[in-house]
Amino acid sequence: MLPFKIQIEKSVPASDQIVAAVKRSLVSGALRAGDGFPSVREISKVLRINPKTAQKAAATLIGDGILETRPGLGSVITDGWESAQVEKREMVRRLIDELAMESRICGVSLTELTQELETKWKELGE
Repeated sequence: MLPFKIQIEKSVPASDQIVAAVKRSLVSGALRAGDGFPSVREISKVLRINPKTAQKAAATLIGDGILETRPGLGSVITDGWESAQVEKREMVRRLIDELAMESRICGVSLTELTQELETKWKELGE
């Protein structure tokens, strides 16, 4: 069982999807500083991907300052993961870009889109 939710889609490189899933888990609080992180072998086995792909994702997470390797412990989420707010805003901007474009393509007006967003926001609890 992985400590982040992911379902690999063929349209996007799996390593990018893993990195994005880990970042979403950090932003949501599902992963926290000090949490252990699965090995490349475990990730590749669970997701049924090439170990090199899992290694690429891990290397990106290490390079981004999200993971660090500790002797005898393996990989853990770093204590210095403080850019969650910046990452969260960037993620929301990307989602808004996609939502706006898809809404325009589907003929949804800004008023309709805003109403749908407000309804969902209230459902989730402000």
